[in-house]
Amino acid sequence: MALSGAGLVLLTYVFPAIGCVVSLLTFSSSVAAVLQVRRKRSIGQLNPVPYPAILAQTTGQVVYGSVIGNWFIFWANAPGLLLGIWLTLSTIPFAAPRVQNIMTACVMLLAIYIATLALVTTHIDAPHHTKATIWGAAGTVALVLYYTAPLSTLIKVVRKRDSSSLHPPLCIMNVVNVVCWLSYGVAIKNPFIWGPETGGAVLSISALALLLIYPRKEIVLERSRLQADGNAASSAGLPRHSDYDSLRDEHSIHG
Repeated sequence: MALSGAGLVLLTYVFPAIGCVVSLLTFSSSVAAVLQVRRKRSIGQLNPVPYPAILAQTTGQVVYGSVIGNWFIFWANAPGLLLGIWLTLSTIPFAAPRVQNIMTACVMLLAIYIATLALVTTHIDAPHHTKATIWGAAGTVALVLYYTAPLSTLIKVVRKRDSSSLHPPLCIMNVVNVVCWLSYGVAIKNPFIWGPETGGAVLSISALALLLIYPRKEIVLERSRLQADGNAASSAGLPRHSDYDSLRDEHSIHG
C-alpha cells in the first residue's frame, strides 16, 4: 500500500531524522565505559570486538550515502566513523592478545576491502546505478558484520548465564536504532537498508532479552551478599535492613 500524507512524512523524514540522532547516541553509548578503561588501564568485562565493526559499518554507509546522495544515511554514520576510530584505538592496547589480533585483522581487512572497491568502482565502465549497487552491497556486508560482532558474546552469555559482557546502553540503543532504520528502509523500498536491519533487529532484541534473563554477575553477587548479611544478622539476633525500615516507618507514624 502506497504511503501518503503524514505517514509518508513520518517514515521518510521524521524516522530517519530520529535515526540520525539515535545512531549518534548508539555509537556514543560506549564512551563512558571506554573512558573508564583508559583511566583504569584495564579492559575488565568490556568486549571491544564490536568497535572495529562500528568502524567498518560506518565507513561503508558513509560511502554508500555519498554515492546515492542520501544525506540521512551519510550523517547517521559520519560521526560514528570518528567514534569508531577512537573506540578502537582506545581499547586495543588493553585487550587480550587474541582480541588484539582480531581487532587488528578487522581494521586491516577493512582497509583492503574499501581500497579494492574504490579501485573497482572508479575504473569500471558501468552506469552510476551499478556502482551504487556495489557500494550498497558493500555497506550491507559491513552492517551485517556490525550486528553479528556481539554474536560470540551472546553465546558466552547463555553458556555462563551471566550478561556482564553485554553493554546495556548499547543494547538498548541498538533496538531503537534498528526500528527507525528498518521503518525508513521499508518506506523508501531500499533493500540495502531494510535487509540488514531486519537481521540486526533479531540480534539486538536477543541481546536485550539476555540482559533481562541473565543478570550481570556483580548484581547477583550483591544480592547474595545482602542476603547473607541479613541471614547473619538474624542469627546474631540483630535487626536486619528490613527491620530498620520497619522501625523507621513506625517511628514516622507515631511521630
